[in-house]
Amino acid sequence: MASAVARRIARPMVQMISRPSCVLKSTSAQTHLRCLGAAHRPILSPAKLEIIPSRCMQSTGDKELLDFLADEIVAETKQGKMDKLPSRIGDFDIKLDQAEVTLTRKHNNETVTVTLNVNHSVDSDPEAEDLSETQGSEQLKARPTFNVDITKGNRTVSFTCSYTEGGVVEQQGEQYKRSVAEGEYQSLPYDAVTPGSCGWRNRDDTFSIDEVVMFEGEHHEKNFSVSGEILDGVLYDLLMNMLEERGVSNDFAGKLSDFCTEYEHKCYIALLEGLRGFVSK
Repeated sequence: MASAVARRIARPMVQMISRPSCVLKSTSAQTHLRCLGAAHRPILSPAKLEIIPSRCMQSTGDKELLDFLADEIVAETKQGKMDKLPSRIGDFDIKLDQAEVTLTRKHNNETVTVTLNVNHSVDSDPEAEDLSETQGSEQLKARPTFNVDITKGNRTVSFTCSYTEGGVVEQQGEQYKRSVAEGEYQSLPYDAVTPGSCGWRNRDDTFSIDEVVMFEGEHHEKNFSVSGEILDGVLYDLLMNMLEERGVSNDFAGKLSDFCTEYEHKCYIALLEGLRGFVSK
């Protein structure tokens, strides 16, 4: 009896296994079990295949780049002069946004805003050429073009300024100076003006006015502007005095250049660190 029951149970199993081929579909539309003989093999739909990326091997060029970046970051960090950038220059508060720098202050009922961008602002420092020869490295200095907006109510007078080469600015081969004794402005040949003389296009000027524009509300390209190169000499000198009274002086421009030099250097180091992180992954 027991052997007969065992044969009845075993018979269907033998018949099922001995079938030449069959397809068993799961409830999932993407997964099929195909049985060929006694072997069951799961087949996944291409839509559900999960590709696990393997860790890429770094090329020789990438390894060399990473080695250089590591050394460069250390060297550039050692050259930094400021561990922490100041938050103010004179009476101006500083706000940083990536490569953009904004400085603001109040002057009576006016708002004075200085804006600039440190991108492409670095060149060799002519005053440090002798020092660079002895040290064997070029001294770099940031001298970005900057805008000075003096806003009163809804009206703004805006100056575009740039740093001068060694404090010398020319206009049509002449310079102007003021005769302190007579209280008058005189036009003198360019070579007649000596360092330290008072007046327009002074050799001691750290920056010059490139353009002047006045507008209401927002600035538009249609607003009329005048080049600093064609301004009347007396008017130019008075506008420079106007800027100086609002804190934009030669001393301010020098400190601004020092700040931008250090800030641009920190931005450069951050770029190197970001590049290293990009290549290493």
